[in-house]
Amino acid sequence: MISDRKHLMHARDPHNLVEVLPRAEYLGKMGAIIEARNKLDKEFIIISRIDAGAIIGDDEAIARAKACAKLGVDIIQPQTPPPLAQFPEKDKVGLCALFKAMGAPEVMIWGMGPHGFTAKDCEEIGAKMWVPRYSPRSAVVDALFGVYQQLYDTGDYTPERNARAMENSRRLKGNDFWLELENKYVP
Repeated sequence: MISDRKHLMHARDPHNLVEVLPRAEYLGKMGAIIEARNKLDKEFIIISRIDAGAIIGDDEAIARAKACAKLGVDIIQPQTPPPLAQFPEKDKVGLCALFKAMGAPEVMIWGMGPHGFTAKDCEEIGAKMWVPRYSPRSAVVDALFGVYQQLYDTGDYTPERNARAMENSRRLKGNDFWLELENKYVP
């Protein structure tokens, strides 16, 4: 993923959280990445993350998205935090639809849609991919915090919690499928 974000600014200033690269510099880097991909591995997917809407404005984000689509990126990922974006919250759905309508190959909406924007909303505007506003990472952090809090509070990790983790791990690995095959073919 290539982003137009230059670096994070001081978090205590909510009006200056992100600084973005100048458009020419960003598109130059994007062009170089696309050329390298085309020469080395045409299966490699290029995601163009665009943070410009939060700082420069939604019109600039749209201009960058159009330019990236023309360069040949695979996915456009507009990243415009609603508190900083110029479009009113109610117009975010329209803005998301505009990204799709402008001819982008695919649009991944990640944290850009209005509060409560769902996979169904993304489907309705024609987006091919969606990542929830609050990523699964939050659930992982919550689970880890619970484990470490229990260790801190009690000095131990209860078997009940461990049993649940082992069951989830077994399900993720597809153990039931493999055990079924083993029982069927191995005496």
